[in-house]
Amino acid sequence: MIGFLILVAPKGGAIRCMTKFSFSKIDGIEISDILSNIATKNFVKLNEQRVGIKNVDASTFSGYIDYDFFYLYNPFPEEVMKKVLLQIKAQIDSKKEIIIIYNNPMCHKQIIKHGFHKIKEFPDMWGNGIFVYSNFQNTQRLKHL
Repeated sequence: MIGFLILVAPKGGAIRCMTKFSFSKIDGIEISDILSNIATKNFVKLNEQRVGIKNVDASTFSGYIDYDFFYLYNPFPEEVMKKVLLQIKAQIDSKKEIIIIYNNPMCHKQIIKHGFHKIKEFPDMWGNGIFVYSNFQNTQRLKHL
């Protein structure tokens, strides 16, 4: 099972993009009750069975182990990002490669500091860039990038 987790999924737009790919599980984390309810209703209407919205605080979320890919669109200030990265690192087996896709990577230094390696950089339409990271120095998952 390959899981994809969107960190901060306000209404589900990024999640909807991921439904075009063959992930077996696509979830989003959203701390706001109002926004997580909107996103949940959106995916019920779309009858998308692979999608789930979790109304939780990303810095205390205990389910990171269930995911292989993470997408972030600069969702947190630096202090929260530190806590989230510590949670991810504590929960992920060191033998399992995970990929972080980070759009508008304002906390790039924190990701590197927590042991991730930037494996690719893509331009975006706003000039902020999209960085791709792996917890493995020599990625096995994305050799084709």
